[in-house]
Amino acid sequence: MSDYAIIFQILGVLLALFFIFLTVMNFKTWRWLHALTTFAVFCAVATFMVYAALVMKTRLAWEESHAKFKESYEKEARNVEKVINGDPAEQASVNTSLTYYRNELARALVDRGRVWRHCIPAGNAADSTVTLTMNLGAAPAAPAAPAAPVDPAAPPAAAPAAAAVAKDHKLQAQDIVFAFKEFATPDGMSIPVYYVGEFQVTAVTPTTVTLKMTTTYLRGPVQANEVDAPWMLYEVLPPDDHESFAFDPKVPKAQRIEALTKLGIPPAAAEKYARDNDVGDANDDKDNKWVKVKFLKAHEIIVDASTPVSPVEDVPFNGQGQAQLPRLARSKDLKDPKAADPVKFAPNDTAIFDSKTADDLANTNIVERQGLVYRRKLNDYEKAFQVISRMLYVLRGKTATVVRDTATVTAARDKANEQIKLEEAQQVLLKADLEKVVYERDEMKKYADAVAARVKEQRAEMSRLYLSNKALYKQIQEQNQLLTDEVERQQRAATLPGLANEKQ
Repeated sequence: MSDYAIIFQILGVLLALFFIFLTVMNFKTWRWLHALTTFAVFCAVATFMVYAALVMKTRLAWEESHAKFKESYEKEARNVEKVINGDPAEQASVNTSLTYYRNELARALVDRGRVWRHCIPAGNAADSTVTLTMNLGAAPAAPAAPAAPVDPAAPPAAAPAAAAVAKDHKLQAQDIVFAFKEFATPDGMSIPVYYVGEFQVTAVTPTTVTLKMTTTYLRGPVQANEVDAPWMLYEVLPPDDHESFAFDPKVPKAQRIEALTKLGIPPAAAEKYARDNDVGDANDDKDNKWVKVKFLKAHEIIVDASTPVSPVEDVPFNGQGQAQLPRLARSKDLKDPKAADPVKFAPNDTAIFDSKTADDLANTNIVERQGLVYRRKLNDYEKAFQVISRMLYVLRGKTATVVRDTATVTAARDKANEQIKLEEAQQVLLKADLEKVVYERDEMKKYADAVAARVKEQRAEMSRLYLSNKALYKQIQEQNQLLTDEVERQQRAATLPGLANEKQ
């Protein structure tokens, strides 16, 4: 580039000398204004050529710099793309990419639901209503764009924007949340350690939320020792795990139990939590007794079920402990046996299995038993509360039926009592009527006896009169016969003289 510059400079000098020669020669015929104007144009052209050369030099330098930065940018963009999404040709880079971990985090967040940390309970009432002051941190700032080259001629940068407004808690009335007492760990983290209960949102403000305990399971109202620490609210009831209650093996068992009791673990269950992942005993329950083994040879175990199920309708694991939900499977395609991704163990690897699996592997000389390990059986709280809810639903139905039947029986009893009272009143009346009827009966009997006596007397009198009348009738007949005979005699006596006179 320097050789071309010297040549251009020599040509420029020659042209300048030639222009001066022509100008001097033209002074003989031109006026002074024309010559001066021509010289000014020549100077302007020379100046323009200098600046054009400088611009060309700067442009070439910037084009070279742009090419270098573009190449570097494309290289870094490929590296960023590889970090974010991975290289399809390298499966390992895909499994370690930012997108992969974001998806895993998104799945975990979806499974966990929303979480509100460090909520301060303002108090509780007799009806188990609690008002929480929500911990609303500032909204996260958007990621900054890549820095551009600084232009010295550019105006000064504007002042930084104001801090982001505090985000909203997004809770609404009628929402269901699960409340836990919050505990700060020595490493600055916060974990839920004591389950307070299931609550329903009854009122919300930009900074507070009022909760009322639901009747998902039977318990008393919120106690004073349950509102003396911050709460954590979960949209979905979190599962039980071993890591949240793990202790350093060097911590004595008594200190573990004391710490667990302070965390709110009931004394009856603190023993199991304190012994978790500790040395087991042969007398432990089979569900808590596990065996630590060392592999003597390479071995593979299929941990994915061959048939996937719906995550809404079925449980995550089948009877063999294999994952049957796609999000829990190691294999990419559960329906393809060839795509199975087993867990591989190398010689001298250690693992913990249940007693039956450990015995089966030991009997085939695949592993060597190292000792017993006590593993606390995890609680499926969501399923337990669902069962309790169903039981309460059934009991509420039965209670409603019993209450309805009791009300029906009570109403029938009241009606029966009223009927009994009416019947008793009727019985009193009937008894009075009976007494009157008995009295009348007795009186009628007396009267009947008197009448019968009088009838008997009258009958005797009538019999006597009848006999008397009959005797009188006989006497009358006799007197009548006598009279008749007398009359007939007198008639004959009267009649016989007349007949004699007539004959005469």
